[in-house]
Amino acid sequence: MQHLADPNEAADWLSSEKILIHPTEGVWGLGCLYNSKKAMQRLSKLKSRSSSKNYIILCPNIDWVFKLSADLNKDDLDQYWPGHTTLLLRPSKLCPSELISDIDRVAIRVSAHNPIKKLLNILQKPILSTSANISGKEQTNNIESIQEIFDFDDVALYKERLGNEKKPSKIIDYVTGKVIRA
Repeated sequence: MQHLADPNEAADWLSSEKILIHPTEGVWGLGCLYNSKKAMQRLSKLKSRSSSKNYIILCPNIDWVFKLSADLNKDDLDQYWPGHTTLLLRPSKLCPSELISDIDRVAIRVSAHNPIKKLLNILQKPILSTSANISGKEQTNNIESIQEIFDFDDVALYKERLGNEKKPSKIIDYVTGKVIRA
């Protein structure tokens, strides 16, 4: 497994349709480019996860949110982002169909965590993200254990610091206002 300390290297890695272990505000994530079917399939296989289960899209900025989702009010979004909250939003016509849930929503976050913000600003496009664990297994923030589980040639570690949050992001259905995960 390669260790990438530079966000430019991590962006290049993702651009080559590979998988990246990356820090978020609260947990280690596994990510890939948001529009790479090849990388999405690999990510699902690595996690032993059903391809029908959706991922969170980490966007570099609010402009990307408006490209991928519909019916938004920018003033409303300022209360959530950048930050540790994921919103379930109605998808736009530009959103890849593989990312749309069965309730016609797409999960999006604009992170406030500097390492991921740097990476996304270099990429200038979103990444898909999910917790760095096997689906159905307990989540850990022990990076050595995560590296053992995902020790493959097409997986690299973006060796930056994890945020200070103690749990995954809050998830809110923006359309209904319902809190899905506190």
